[in-house]
Amino acid sequence: MHNKARHIRTASCAGRHYAYMSLRKQRSMKKAIAVILLALMPSITYAESQVAIGIGQPYGGFLGGRFSALFERTKIYLGAGLLGYTSSSGSMLGYNAGFDCQIGSSNHSLGVSYGTVTANGADSIYIGTSYNYAYYFSGFTERSWVIGLSSYEGKQEKTNIFGYRDKKSGTFINVGFQY
Repeated sequence: MHNKARHIRTASCAGRHYAYMSLRKQRSMKKAIAVILLALMPSITYAESQVAIGIGQPYGGFLGGRFSALFERTKIYLGAGLLGYTSSSGSMLGYNAGFDCQIGSSNHSLGVSYGTVTANGADSIYIGTSYNYAYYFSGFTERSWVIGLSSYEGKQEKTNIFGYRDKKSGTFINVGFQY
Protein backbone atom coordinates (compact mmCIF):
# COMPACT_ATOMS: atom_id res chain seq x y z
CA MET A 1 0.00 0.00 0.00
CA HIS A 2 1.11 3.54 -0.68
CA ASN A 3 0.02 6.62 1.18
CA LYS A 4 0.08 10.19 -0.18
CA ALA A 5 3.79 10.70 0.50
CA ARG A 6 5.51 8.64 -2.19
CA HIS A 7 8.60 7.83 -0.12
CA ILE A 8 6.64 6.25 2.77
CA ARG A 9 5.10 2.81 2.35
CA THR A 10 3.03 0.82 4.79
CA ALA A 11 2.79 -2.88 5.54
CA SER A 12 0.53 -4.88 7.83
CA CYS A 13 1.52 -7.68 10.17
CA ALA A 14 -0.73 -9.27 12.81
CA GLY A 15 -3.23 -6.43 12.50
CA ARG A 16 -0.64 -3.68 13.04
CA HIS A 17 0.40 -1.19 10.34
CA TYR A 18 4.03 -0.14 9.90
CA ALA A 19 5.59 2.61 7.81
CA TYR A 20 9.02 2.44 6.21
CA MET A 21 11.10 4.49 3.77
CA SER A 22 11.63 3.44 0.18
CA LEU A 23 15.15 2.63 -1.01
CA ARG A 24 15.04 5.77 -3.17
CA LYS A 25 14.43 7.98 -0.13
CA GLN A 26 17.20 6.21 1.83
CA ARG A 27 19.65 6.80 -1.05
CA SER A 28 18.74 10.48 -1.23
CA MET A 29 19.34 10.83 2.54
CA LYS A 30 22.77 9.19 2.17
CA LYS A 31 23.60 11.55 -0.71
CA ALA A 32 22.57 14.56 1.40
CA ILE A 33 24.89 13.46 4.22
CA ALA A 34 27.75 12.98 1.72
CA VAL A 35 27.18 16.48 0.27
CA ILE A 36 27.24 18.03 3.76
CA LEU A 37 30.50 16.25 4.62
CA LEU A 38 32.07 17.33 1.31
CA ALA A 39 30.98 20.91 1.96
CA LEU A 40 32.75 20.81 5.33
CA MET A 41 35.99 19.36 3.89
CA PRO A 42 37.74 22.72 3.13
CA SER A 43 37.31 23.91 6.72
CA ILE A 44 38.28 20.50 8.12
CA THR A 45 41.60 20.50 6.23
CA TYR A 46 42.66 23.71 8.04
CA ALA A 47 41.55 22.52 11.48
CA GLU A 48 43.69 20.80 14.09
CA SER A 49 43.11 17.07 14.15
CA GLN A 50 43.03 14.40 16.81
CA VAL A 51 43.01 10.60 16.84
CA ALA A 52 41.40 8.49 19.57
CA ILE A 53 40.97 4.77 20.28
CA GLY A 54 38.41 3.23 22.57
CA ILE A 55 35.41 1.11 23.35
CA GLY A 56 31.87 2.34 22.74
CA GLN A 57 29.58 4.38 20.54
CA PRO A 58 31.89 7.29 19.58
CA TYR A 59 34.53 4.80 18.40
CA GLY A 60 32.29 2.98 15.90
CA GLY A 61 31.49 -0.08 17.99
CA PHE A 62 32.88 -2.42 20.59
CA LEU A 63 36.52 -1.56 19.77
CA GLY A 64 37.58 1.13 17.34
CA GLY A 65 38.97 4.55 16.64
CA ARG A 66 37.96 7.98 15.54
CA PHE A 67 39.46 10.91 13.68
CA SER A 68 38.38 14.37 14.85
CA ALA A 69 38.78 17.87 13.45
CA LEU A 70 38.96 20.47 16.25
CA PHE A 71 37.27 23.89 16.03
CA GLU A 72 37.74 25.84 19.30
CA ARG A 73 35.03 24.22 21.49
CA THR A 74 33.71 21.71 18.89
CA LYS A 75 34.92 18.42 17.38
CA ILE A 76 33.58 16.92 14.16
CA TYR A 77 34.51 13.25 13.86
CA LEU A 78 34.33 10.00 11.92
CA GLY A 79 34.57 6.73 13.83
CA ALA A 80 35.03 3.12 12.71
CA GLY A 81 35.47 -0.10 14.60
CA LEU A 82 34.57 -3.69 15.31
CA LEU A 83 30.84 -3.82 16.04
CA GLY A 84 30.68 -7.54 16.74
CA TYR A 85 31.63 -11.02 15.62
CA THR A 86 29.58 -14.08 14.67
CA SER A 87 30.92 -17.52 13.79
CA SER A 88 28.73 -17.68 10.68
CA SER A 89 29.62 -14.33 9.09
CA GLY A 90 32.77 -13.18 10.91
CA SER A 91 33.51 -9.59 11.90
CA MET A 92 30.89 -6.86 11.66
CA LEU A 93 32.21 -3.34 11.22
CA GLY A 94 30.58 -0.25 12.67
CA TYR A 95 30.85 3.40 11.66
CA ASN A 96 29.57 6.79 12.72
CA ALA A 97 29.89 10.51 12.08
CA GLY A 98 29.15 13.17 14.66
CA PHE A 99 30.17 16.17 16.67
CA ASP A 100 30.94 17.01 20.30
CA CYS A 101 30.64 20.46 21.89
CA GLN A 102 32.54 21.45 25.00
CA ILE A 103 30.25 22.53 27.84
CA GLY A 104 31.10 24.26 31.08
CA SER A 105 34.71 23.58 32.05
CA SER A 106 37.22 22.18 29.58
CA ASN A 107 36.54 18.63 30.83
CA HIS A 108 32.91 18.07 29.69
CA SER A 109 31.22 17.66 26.32
CA LEU A 110 27.84 16.79 24.80
CA GLY A 111 27.46 15.40 21.31
CA VAL A 112 25.37 13.66 18.69
CA SER A 113 26.39 11.00 16.17
CA TYR A 114 24.73 8.97 13.42
CA GLY A 115 25.72 5.50 12.26
CA THR A 116 25.69 1.90 13.48
CA VAL A 117 24.50 1.72 17.08
CA THR A 118 24.33 -2.01 17.89
CA ALA A 119 23.98 -5.48 16.36
CA ASN A 120 22.35 -8.83 17.08
CA GLY A 121 24.18 -10.98 14.56
CA ALA A 122 25.10 -10.14 10.97
CA ASP A 123 21.47 -9.82 9.84
CA SER A 124 20.45 -7.47 12.67
CA ILE A 125 22.63 -4.38 12.45
CA TYR A 126 20.92 -1.26 13.79
CA ILE A 127 21.48 2.22 12.32
CA GLY A 128 20.49 5.31 14.27
CA THR A 129 21.31 8.33 16.39
CA SER A 130 23.40 8.41 19.54
CA TYR A 131 23.48 11.20 22.15
CA ASN A 132 26.80 11.35 23.98
CA TYR A 133 28.27 12.82 27.16
CA ALA A 134 32.03 12.66 27.78
CA TYR A 135 34.40 13.59 30.59
CA TYR A 136 38.02 14.33 29.58
CA PHE A 137 40.43 13.84 32.47
CA SER A 138 43.04 16.30 31.09
CA GLY A 139 40.79 18.54 28.97
CA PHE A 140 38.67 18.54 25.81
CA THR A 141 41.57 19.23 23.42
CA GLU A 142 44.43 17.64 25.37
CA ARG A 143 45.97 14.17 25.27
CA SER A 144 43.68 12.45 27.76
CA TRP A 145 41.66 9.49 28.97
CA VAL A 146 37.96 9.89 28.19
CA ILE A 147 34.95 8.26 29.85
CA GLY A 148 31.31 8.82 28.94
CA LEU A 149 27.77 7.63 28.33
CA SER A 150 25.90 7.19 25.06
CA SER A 151 22.17 6.76 24.71
CA TYR A 152 21.05 5.46 21.32
CA GLU A 153 18.00 4.58 19.28
CA GLY A 154 18.21 2.74 15.98
CA LYS A 155 16.35 0.73 13.37
CA GLN A 156 17.41 -2.49 11.70
CA GLU A 157 19.45 -1.96 8.56
CA LYS A 158 17.46 -4.57 6.61
CA THR A 159 13.68 -4.93 6.51
CA ASN A 160 11.93 -8.22 7.27
CA ILE A 161 9.52 -9.94 4.88
CA PHE A 162 6.76 -7.55 5.95
CA GLY A 163 8.85 -4.47 5.19
CA TYR A 164 9.21 -3.71 8.89
CA ARG A 165 12.41 -2.69 10.66
CA ASP A 166 12.78 -3.55 14.32
CA LYS A 167 13.72 -0.66 16.65
CA LYS A 168 16.20 -0.85 19.50
CA SER A 169 17.43 1.62 22.12
CA GLY A 170 19.87 1.48 24.98
CA THR A 171 22.80 3.03 26.82
CA PHE A 172 26.55 2.36 26.58
CA ILE A 173 29.52 3.31 28.73
CA ASN A 174 32.41 4.59 26.59
CA VAL A 175 36.09 4.50 27.51
CA GLY A 176 38.91 5.77 25.31
CA PHE A 177 42.16 7.63 24.96
CA GLN A 178 42.68 10.64 22.69
CA TYR A 179 46.12 11.54 21.33
